[in-house]
Amino acid sequence: MSIKAIRCSRSIRVKLSEVRLAVVLVLVLGCGKELNPDYCYAHRTDELCVAGDAGRSDASRDGMTINSDAMMASTVYVVAATGELYAVNVMNPETMTIGTIESSPGVGYTIDALGFSGDGMLVAITENDSLLRVDPKDASVKSKVTIAASHNYIGMTVAPAGALGTDEVILAASDDDGHLWEIRTDGSVRDIGSFGNGLVVAGDIAWLPGVGLFATVKYGSCSGACPATLSTTNGDATLLATSGPSDLWALAAFEGQLWAVGGSAQAYTVDSTTGNTGGQFSTGISGVSDAAP
Repeated sequence: MSIKAIRCSRSIRVKLSEVRLAVVLVLVLGCGKELNPDYCYAHRTDELCVAGDAGRSDASRDGMTINSDAMMASTVYVVAATGELYAVNVMNPETMTIGTIESSPGVGYTIDALGFSGDGMLVAITENDSLLRVDPKDASVKSKVTIAASHNYIGMTVAPAGALGTDEVILAASDDDGHLWEIRTDGSVRDIGSFGNGLVVAGDIAWLPGVGLFATVKYGSCSGACPATLSTTNGDATLLATSGPSDLWALAAFEGQLWAVGGSAQAYTVDSTTGNTGGQFSTGISGVSDAAP
């Protein structure tokens, strides 16, 4: 499959507002829905990519900047508390504005969790438990449903089709009850189960292709925010480490590696076996709360 370069009209180099932000590390598709090449560029070890044409590495993409015709796969989407959506190229730091995720003209949603769907859309959960599908080209809301169970969903990820079944699965974690949930596109939910051992989500969950589901958790025997694995069968959390930075609000997967972004703007690598974290660079973003994929 070829990779289309579709020209977008966007504003670039904006200053991020100093408000509560949510961050999502996603696979950007330029302006189209040529999903597979971009997904596999960022997840070359995913068994679904290795087996297909989309798994090839296009070296010409490595030099792209955020305002070229097709943006790089490694992009951080940032949404402010009032719904403004930004994108940051984390490989060649540059920021651009996308638009505002609006509940009505001129009024932005407050977004608590953000994920990336296999059709190239963003999936968002608002503070009042609405599930949105958002176009990353312009931040426009394409659909809205009410989530059947009201909880404080602060972590979200999307397991791709083929990982947990025929279809992709939206997974969310709530810190008010320490449970893992499946949220369907019609807003219905399935309670997968409790994290157990006094643990609740500290910030986010992430699907690491070919490996499984991970979370940053708190309480129990954890000091700070600790990386853990999650069972997609019953929600059980297993600590990978008993300590970690206290502000691991955002967790994402890129090229077979877990990454976390702290509220202090620090980006970390997270070892998916030991849970060890290693500081890498400052993102320059304050108030980070969520990340994906």
